Amino acid sequence: MIFTINGQYLSKGLNIIASSLSTRVNLTILNNILIEALESRVKITATDLETATSFIMPAKIETEGVATVPARSFIDFFNALTGEVKVSVSDNMVKVEGEGNSASFNSQPASDFPVIPDVGESPDLVFDFKDFTQKLSHVIFSSATDQSRPILTGVLFSFTKDQLELVATDSFRLSYEVIKGDFAKIGNERIVIPSSTLSTIIKLTPAGADGEAAQVKMWRLKEGKQVVFEIDSTRIVSKILEGEYPAWEKIVPSAFTTEMKAGREEFLKAVKLSAVFARDSGNIVKLSLKSGTMGEMTLMANTREIGENTSNVPVKIKGPGGEIAFNYRYLADILNILGDEEVSFSMIESLNPGKFSGASSDFFHIIMPVRVQN
Repeated sequence: MIFTINGQYLSKGLNIIASSLSTRVNLTILNNILIEALESRVKITATDLETATSFIMPAKIETEGVATVPARSFIDFFNALTGEVKVSVSDNMVKVEGEGNSASFNSQPASDFPVIPDVGESPDLVFDFKDFTQKLSHVIFSSATDQSRPILTGVLFSFTKDQLELVATDSFRLSYEVIKGDFAKIGNERIVIPSSTLSTIIKLTPAGADGEAAQVKMWRLKEGKQVVFEIDSTRIVSKILEGEYPAWEKIVPSAFTTEMKAGREEFLKAVKLSAVFARDSGNIVKLSLKSGTMGEMTLMANTREIGENTSNVPVKIKGPGGEIAFNYRYLADILNILGDEEVSFSMIESLNPGKFSGASSDFFHIIMPVRVQN
């Protein structure tokens, strides 16, 4: 295998596929990247057996072939390299030459590298990149980060004939978003995709990300219980999480007694000020909503060692008002995610979940309250 390629372009691809490198290595080969040179392009792949990410780039191919290289060292080397480089394989070594620098990397047999499933040219689904990643960012932060309930570390994709519902929850909060479209050929299917996979997609910056040309192509591999995403030159293969996703609909109240609208920036500022006092007392911030001609929301936090804080925010309120307490981190997360000027909040009583929403008629976010003593 011999090819010449732009070193900076290769570095970009290496850093993209690095998201699939194994952190808990059981097989030595998983420390390596697979390099494939074919016709006029080079394909690089990394996998941890749960996900696999590939990146394809143009190159001048002198001799086709396949090889593996130690991932971390190869990535670090190319991050410090510029200009055009020549890559060749000889005697189980991968040699890199460019701009007065040369290096050789040990290579393990490519036949030891896990087989990555391939897909046909016609995807099952095609999404607009900007819309897809924006909707994902509205829910993914609510997924669990610990492995005590693995199914909650993913995002639920629930299909109906005319929409895709996205749901994520860690049991303390829940986010819901909708992508409209024709999904009749998919049927009423529900799959849970790891949030780590979806985070990689959100972070990608394809060439057409700001235009309509940028797309996310998706395939479902039912036999292997996997999904495949393709965005420009990047392809990601991911397992589907097994297990029954909880009946999230049951925790969403069907009606509320108090509804409030507030400026998002003012609300977020009040949360940040309260956080100074809340973080040493269980992260608890109490919200007090008072109805009237000029509605008002008061945020209160206190800690014995520091003192107390009260912040008032002008709001529009319908209903009797009331008091409810939340973890301030959850409030800050949703207020940072929402890009709208105004945020809506609905509640029933202090021990019932609170609901947040923005300008979108479909998106909503549920936070479980914290029980506090007066």
